[in-house]
Formats: sequence, C-alpha cells, structure tokens
Amino acid sequence: MIKKEKKSDRGMVISRIHYKPPHLHISEDPQDIAVVLVVLAMSLYYFWRMFYITPSYEEIHDYFYFIGKGPIYTATNWSAEGNHIGYNFLASLLNLMGLPKFAAMRGISCIAASANLILLYRLSKRYFTHWIAFATIVTYSGFELVNVLNIQGRGYTLSVTLFLLSVYLFSRLTLTESFSNIQYIYLVIIFVCALYICLWNVNWIIPMCVAVLFYLLVNGLRTRRVSGTVGNNIYFKQLFNILICEVVAFFIAIVLYTINILGSGASKLLSDGGFEGLSRIQIVSKDPVRAFLEGIGIIKNSFGMIRPEGSTYFMRWYHFIYDFSESFTPGFAYVLMLICFVSIFVMIAGCILYFEESRTCIRLIILGQMLWMPFLLIFFKEVPSYESYMFMGAIMAIAVSFVINNFIFTIKRLNIPHIAYWLPLITSIVYFFMGVFGKTFFAPYDKEIDETYQALIMVDPREYDEPVVTDTMQEYLIDFLYDIEASDDIDNADYLLIRRDTYNDAGVALSDNVKSMHRSYENGSYIIFTK
Repeated sequence: MIKKEKKSDRGMVISRIHYKPPHLHISEDPQDIAVVLVVLAMSLYYFWRMFYITPSYEEIHDYFYFIGKGPIYTATNWSAEGNHIGYNFLASLLNLMGLPKFAAMRGISCIAASANLILLYRLSKRYFTHWIAFATIVTYSGFELVNVLNIQGRGYTLSVTLFLLSVYLFSRLTLTESFSNIQYIYLVIIFVCALYICLWNVNWIIPMCVAVLFYLLVNGLRTRRVSGTVGNNIYFKQLFNILICEVVAFFIAIVLYTINILGSGASKLLSDGGFEGLSRIQIVSKDPVRAFLEGIGIIKNSFGMIRPEGSTYFMRWYHFIYDFSESFTPGFAYVLMLICFVSIFVMIAGCILYFEESRTCIRLIILGQMLWMPFLLIFFKEVPSYESYMFMGAIMAIAVSFVINNFIFTIKRLNIPHIAYWLPLITSIVYFFMGVFGKTFFAPYDKEIDETYQALIMVDPREYDEPVVTDTMQEYLIDFLYDIEASDDIDNADYLLIRRDTYNDAGVALSDNVKSMHRSYENGSYIIFTK
C-alpha cells in the first residue's frame, strides 16, 4: 500500500510516503472482525435513527431557509440559527439530486458517523493492544452527546470526521517519515472544510496546530546537531510547510466567509429598502462596505453561547468541566473527569520520557484539546455550546484508552491474572449498551416538535383544500413533510392545527368556522380540527 522514496541526509534516513490504492484484504484478526460487525450494526442503527427521530428546530429552520433554496443561496446567506454554512451547502447539493428530505438533510451526518468509528479504530490500533482499540470505539459510541448528535442534520458529526482525519494525518509525523506534497494539500482541504462546515471548529484547529508545531519545534531543536543547518532538518522543514498550510487554509476560509458576509449584508439591505430593482451582486458592487458591515452585524447576533456558573475562574472552570462531562456521561461525570485528569498526567509523563516518538504528537494534540477550554475561560466568561465540542468525545475516548493501556501494562508487571485484562473492555461494552439503548434510544430532540410532527402524520393535510397552521414551527414542518404552503386564514380553514393551550384559553375568541369543525386528532400539545 505504501511506497517509500528514501533519501540520505547526513546519516538520517528520510522517507517520503506515496500512497497506492489498497488491495482487498480480509483480516483474520478477531478484533478487526468484531469492529466490522460493530460498524455494520451501528450503521444500520444510524440509518434507522436518520428517518425515525423527528427533526430539531435548527434542522427544520435550516432546511426551510437554506438547504431547500439551493447551494448558491446557502453559500451566500448566513443562518440565523448557527454557523453550519458548509454542511448546509453539501446538504443542498444532495437535495438538488432529488434525495428524500431526511436523506438530504441528514445523509452526510449518517455516513460521517460510521466513518468516525472506522477512523477512530484505525487511529487507536496504531497505539493500543489487548483489544483497547475496540474498547475505544465502543466507549465513543456510548457517549450520550455523541449518540444524540450523530445523525442530526448539522455539521457536528462531519466536524468529528475532519478532526479524526487531521489527527490521523499528523500521527504519521516522525523522524523517518515526512509529508508528500499531496498530503500537504489534504491538510489544507481538511482545515478549509472544517472551518467552513462549522466555524467553531477553530476550537480544535488552533490547539491542534499549536501542539503539532510544538512537537516539530522541540524535535527540530533536539536533532539540530545531527542535521546541521535548519534547511536540512526534516522537523523544521515540516514545521514551516505545515505553518504555510495553516495560513493558506485560514485565508481560503476567510475568503469564503467574506463572500457569505457580503451576500448576507446585501440581502439585509435589499429587505430594508433603498436598493429596489438591484440584485445582491449589484448592491455589493455599489456599496461593498455597507454590505459587509450589515453582514457582520447579522453574524455577531447569531452565535449561541453559554455562560458557565460561578463568579470566579475556578468556579466557572469547575461548572463547565462538570456540565460538559455530564452531557457525555450522565450520572458518571465525576468518573469521566477523574479518568481524564489521570490521562493528562499519563500523557505528560509519556511526552517527557518518549518525546521523539510519533505517539507523542498524538499525546500533545489530546493535551492541547483538553486544556484549550480551561485556557479560554481565563479570558472569556461565555463559551460555545457543548454540541460544538462533539469532537471531544473522540478525545476523551482516546484518553480513556491511554489510561487503560497503562493499567494493563501495570498489572502485567505485577503478574495479576489475565482476566483483569478484560475488565476495561467489559466495562466499556456495558457502558455502550447503557448509552445507546438507554433513554436516548427513542427520545426526540424536542418533545413539542415531535408532537407537532406526529399530529401532521396522523391527519394528512394534503387531503384538504385550505390547511391552516397557527405558528412558525407548524409552518416549517408542514412544508418539510408535504411541500404545502399553509394559510393563516382561520375563517376559511377546512384543516386547522392549533395548540391545545391556545384552544383552551378563555381569552382567545374562536371563529364560527372553528366551532363548526370537529376534532380529528389530539395529543398532549396539539389539536387538529377538520371539516
């Protein structure tokens, strides 16, 4: 699969990696077979959830306003419900192909969810033995936040895929292996896609880059006597090349976001009046500064932030870490926190003792991700929502595996019976079943939206001439399910979806038309009247 081109450099052997398409090979490793079965089972599970779980408000909103309007509109308008421009752009392409709406909206996330298991296993198998790589993907799949977001039509799951691809790429940095030109191009593409898919991915790109550059810098200084000049040092070469890749990636992302900001600002100016008869391109050409400032104003008001509790840094840090851990492992937050703290010390010790190893680069990346948010809390009292940190599920799963790996080596030195080797694996499998088949198995993203969805499914509005809805979410859902543009003319309705509390409110005057209709369906939140 890999052809190496060797060069001699003052006693050092430097290999440039060239990839060839892999040949079909069926592994006989029991762990590989078990992983294949798990990935297949989880892929079917994700496919089922893709169609079964009702959409969230953010999914419906983005489909209604962006995905359904095509890729060009999506790329040049900012979503008021978040910053997943790149994901919406890809989903709009699938929508143009005529795929079912659920598949267009969630298909990319569904594929990415399965790909993440494969990438995480491939990465873990390079460093862990004794079925720990298998335990890594099982632990990752059992995290509640991961399980909830895996098939959501947002950029979170695809962001994890890009994160793991970049980690897998950086894991190849060693003294005897350097990136080929195509791999530097891959790195730029990964970073550009990550920034465009979800802007909050900057929270893993920056610490990752710092960790990798630190690894290359320290090893470059350690080997400078052997290599002589900076130009002959393989570590310094890679450091400069990767730094250039990062600058190029950020520049391309800035260009893409500038296009979106200008388009969003032009749309705002057009809706406010004063530019009648002009297209958005003409507005940008006529007054680019004003369009840009209007676009910046839209963006500044759309980021969802959370404020950790506490008046001091340490209280904010504690509440953030605890709540964050609880979102991944409800009821076991302190256990996860303890394991992560232990893993930090384990990886710091590994960095000190074996800094020249390629594994150290992974250790530094994990340490950088774990320490980044506590670092940000020093300067900011607000942080992005926990969903933006779904990639931390992979980080914490690998961190747990580092602890398990050291635990196994310890009990081997103490001559403890081999049955102890299987305890971590059994524990991870038990947790997996608790996480996947627990309360989130059938749970919708939002109960009220789910009841709206169920009501519209039970009584098909397509059979009526004048379907009427009474709020924005109902309008989104009826359009998403049936491509119906519902009316708000209650007096002429022959199909009415209304909230139960609104109907029961004595202060709301109901028209004679509504009083003449009969109830066709009702649930905890909604009532459907028909003629």
